[in-house]
Amino acid sequence: MKNKTVIVFVFVLLMNWINIKAQETNLLLIKKGKSFEQKDDMVKADPTGFYLYENVLYDLKLKSGERYNGRLVDIKKDTIYVTNTFNEAVAKKHNTGFDTIPVSVNNLDKLFLISDRSLGLYEKINLKKYDFIFEDDLKNRSVEIKNIQVYSNDINLYESGLLLTAQGLDLIYESSGQTYYYEGLQEKPKPIIKRDTYVSRKIGVVPFNVDEVNGFALSLSTAPFNDDETLKVNGFLIEVEPINLFAYTFGFMNGLLFSSDSSLARNKDDMNVFIKGLTISAVGSMSKSRQSGVTLGGVYTGIYTMRGFSLTGVHTMTYDFEGVMISGVRNQSRMGKGVQIGLFNSCKDLRGIQFGLWNKNERRSLPFINWQFSKKKMKSKTS
Repeated sequence: MKNKTVIVFVFVLLMNWINIKAQETNLLLIKKGKSFEQKDDMVKADPTGFYLYENVLYDLKLKSGERYNGRLVDIKKDTIYVTNTFNEAVAKKHNTGFDTIPVSVNNLDKLFLISDRSLGLYEKINLKKYDFIFEDDLKNRSVEIKNIQVYSNDINLYESGLLLTAQGLDLIYESSGQTYYYEGLQEKPKPIIKRDTYVSRKIGVVPFNVDEVNGFALSLSTAPFNDDETLKVNGFLIEVEPINLFAYTFGFMNGLLFSSDSSLARNKDDMNVFIKGLTISAVGSMSKSRQSGVTLGGVYTGIYTMRGFSLTGVHTMTYDFEGVMISGVRNQSRMGKGVQIGLFNSCKDLRGIQFGLWNKNERRSLPFINWQFSKKKMKSKTS
């Protein structure tokens, strides 16, 4: 009788252990002070609450300063595990190692959701305003990783992933260490034969017949046709780019009125235009460029980095600047050292002065004049 009792007891313990092992840990985020409503689609970033799904790609910023745009691979109590990039090929392309990072939920700061790919605009979710609820469930909230066909004339399969954006989940894929949005099955373009770099000492029309100009350059498009190519201008550049007027007009209201400084992003590896000297643009510059010297734009200037003096008719948007930035309506930068002058000025991390109707930086928002000469100190929490 005792032996049977022991066997039954051991069997019950074993079954309990199997059930515990079979359970998955899911992570639910609920907005503090909001009533949570359970919905069928819980992967989209709903204002009241949403789940984090394994194998989904998230753009996460930590309180410690790191930012990872990678895949959520596992969830444990109080900790999530994310990759630092899309995959090993992307990591190699950016000269870094591919790794899985354990992240305490207490170290989560913001979740970035791209809202406009053409303008590089993001929405941000302040994760400090959410409660993290870990749930044990037999059902694992995850998405499937698939290799997909991208081109109708290419049978090769490409690794894909689902990226959480402001619109929901967008399908992206990796090719040669770069990630691209999937636009449906298309014909694979013919490979571009990269020509030898041609340097003009005096005059050039870019990007059609020259890669580098030391002198005068007339530009029909400062963006090289091939992302692997670069353009350098040392001297005087005149831009005549009517397509920029259409591009800016379509994104005018969103870019001018609703884009935030935290939405501005830059990948140094993507920068492929380098200009030193005087740039005059009838419509405005829109490129992945670093411009040093004097930049004059008719309507809009949207570049990665500005060094020197910039004067634009309506709107200037840069990732960072050093010098003087003047616009008729709005100046916008993520980081800056110098002076902003316009009706509306904003710079997330400023070392300088702002003059305008409304001025905003990391420290404060003020009318007419504002300033910031050091980084805002974070208040330490005491228990």
